[in-house]
Amino acid sequence: MAVVNVKIGSRNYTLSCADGEESHIQYLAKKVDKRVNEISQAVGATTSESVILAMTTLMMQDEVDDIQEKLDNSGVAEQNPTMELVSQEDQDKAVREAIDAISEYVEAIADRVEKS
Repeated sequence: MAVVNVKIGSRNYTLSCADGEESHIQYLAKKVDKRVNEISQAVGATTSESVILAMTTLMMQDEVDDIQEKLDNSGVAEQNPTMELVSQEDQDKAVREAIDAISEYVEAIADRVEKS
Protein backbone atom coordinates (compact mmCIF):
# COMPACT_ATOMS: atom_id res chain seq x y z
CA MET A 1 0.00 0.00 0.00
CA ALA A 2 1.39 3.35 -1.04
CA VAL A 3 0.77 6.79 0.40
CA VAL A 4 0.34 9.95 -1.66
CA ASN A 5 -0.02 13.60 -0.62
CA VAL A 6 -2.42 15.78 -2.60
CA LYS A 7 -3.84 19.29 -2.32
CA ILE A 8 -7.49 20.04 -3.01
CA GLY A 9 -8.67 23.56 -2.35
CA SER A 10 -6.68 24.94 0.55
CA ARG A 11 -6.22 21.57 2.24
CA ASN A 12 -3.57 18.89 2.00
CA TYR A 13 -4.56 15.24 2.20
CA THR A 14 -2.55 12.09 2.76
CA LEU A 15 -4.25 9.21 0.96
CA SER A 16 -3.53 5.51 0.75
CA CYS A 17 -3.58 3.84 -2.64
CA ALA A 18 -2.37 0.75 -4.42
CA ASP A 19 1.33 0.67 -5.25
CA GLY A 20 1.94 2.38 -8.58
CA GLU A 21 -1.26 4.46 -8.41
CA GLU A 22 0.39 7.50 -6.84
CA SER A 23 0.80 9.53 -10.04
CA HIS A 24 -2.77 8.75 -11.12
CA ILE A 25 -4.13 9.91 -7.74
CA GLN A 26 -2.09 13.12 -8.03
CA TYR A 27 -3.44 13.64 -11.55
CA LEU A 28 -7.03 13.19 -10.34
CA ALA A 29 -6.44 15.51 -7.38
CA LYS A 30 -5.10 18.24 -9.69
CA LYS A 31 -8.22 17.96 -11.84
CA VAL A 32 -10.47 18.13 -8.76
CA ASP A 33 -8.46 21.05 -7.36
CA LYS A 34 -8.87 22.92 -10.66
CA ARG A 35 -12.63 22.41 -10.54
CA VAL A 36 -12.78 23.45 -6.86
CA ASN A 37 -10.96 26.68 -7.73
CA GLU A 38 -13.27 27.37 -10.70
CA ILE A 39 -16.38 26.85 -8.59
CA SER A 40 -14.92 28.86 -5.72
CA GLN A 41 -14.35 31.82 -8.03
CA ALA A 42 -17.84 31.47 -9.48
CA VAL A 43 -19.69 31.39 -6.15
CA GLY A 44 -17.57 33.91 -4.30
CA ALA A 45 -15.39 34.05 -1.22
CA THR A 46 -18.26 33.93 1.27
CA THR A 47 -19.11 30.29 0.51
CA SER A 48 -17.40 27.79 2.83
CA GLU A 49 -14.85 25.40 1.42
CA SER A 50 -16.88 22.38 2.54
CA VAL A 51 -19.86 23.62 0.51
CA ILE A 52 -17.60 24.26 -2.48
CA LEU A 53 -16.16 20.73 -2.20
CA ALA A 54 -19.66 19.27 -2.01
CA MET A 55 -20.76 21.31 -5.04
CA THR A 56 -17.68 20.20 -6.97
CA THR A 57 -18.31 16.55 -6.17
CA LEU A 58 -21.95 16.78 -7.21
CA MET A 59 -21.14 18.59 -10.44
CA MET A 60 -18.42 16.09 -11.35
CA GLN A 61 -20.72 13.15 -10.60
CA ASP A 62 -23.39 14.76 -12.79
CA GLU A 63 -20.86 14.94 -15.62
CA VAL A 64 -19.89 11.30 -15.07
CA ASP A 65 -23.56 10.31 -15.20
CA ASP A 66 -24.07 12.28 -18.42
CA ILE A 67 -21.06 10.61 -20.03
CA GLN A 68 -22.18 7.18 -18.84
CA GLU A 69 -25.67 7.79 -20.24
CA LYS A 70 -24.22 8.84 -23.60
CA LEU A 71 -22.02 5.75 -23.61
CA ASP A 72 -24.96 3.52 -22.72
CA ASN A 73 -27.05 5.06 -25.49
CA SER A 74 -24.26 4.90 -28.07
CA GLY A 75 -24.03 1.11 -28.17
CA VAL A 76 -20.24 1.30 -27.74
CA ALA A 77 -20.39 -0.56 -24.43
CA GLU A 78 -22.35 -3.37 -26.07
CA GLN A 79 -19.64 -3.70 -28.71
CA ASN A 80 -16.92 -3.71 -26.05
CA PRO A 81 -18.36 -4.83 -22.66
CA THR A 82 -15.09 -4.41 -20.74
CA MET A 83 -14.97 -0.73 -21.69
CA GLU A 84 -18.00 -0.01 -19.54
CA LEU A 85 -16.66 -1.99 -16.59
CA VAL A 86 -13.25 -0.35 -16.54
CA SER A 87 -14.68 3.10 -17.12
CA GLN A 88 -17.26 2.79 -14.35
CA GLU A 89 -14.70 1.33 -11.94
CA ASP A 90 -12.31 4.25 -12.48
CA GLN A 91 -15.15 6.73 -12.15
CA ASP A 92 -16.41 5.17 -8.94
CA LYS A 93 -12.90 5.13 -7.48
CA ALA A 94 -12.38 8.84 -8.20
CA VAL A 95 -15.75 9.75 -6.73
CA ARG A 96 -15.11 7.67 -3.59
CA GLU A 97 -11.76 9.37 -3.07
CA ALA A 98 -13.29 12.82 -3.50
CA ILE A 99 -16.09 11.99 -1.07
CA ASP A 100 -13.57 10.62 1.44
CA ALA A 101 -11.56 13.84 1.20
CA ILE A 102 -14.68 15.94 1.70
CA SER A 103 -15.72 13.81 4.68
CA GLU A 104 -12.34 14.27 6.32
CA TYR A 105 -12.56 18.01 5.78
CA VAL A 106 -16.09 18.26 7.21
CA GLU A 107 -15.06 16.17 10.22
CA ALA A 108 -12.12 18.51 10.84
CA ILE A 109 -14.47 21.50 10.73
CA ALA A 110 -16.86 19.79 13.15
CA ASP A 111 -13.98 19.08 15.52
CA ARG A 112 -12.92 22.74 15.45
CA VAL A 113 -16.49 23.89 16.08
CA GLU A 114 -16.85 21.53 19.06
CA LYS A 115 -13.60 22.84 20.57
CA SER A 116 -14.69 26.49 20.19
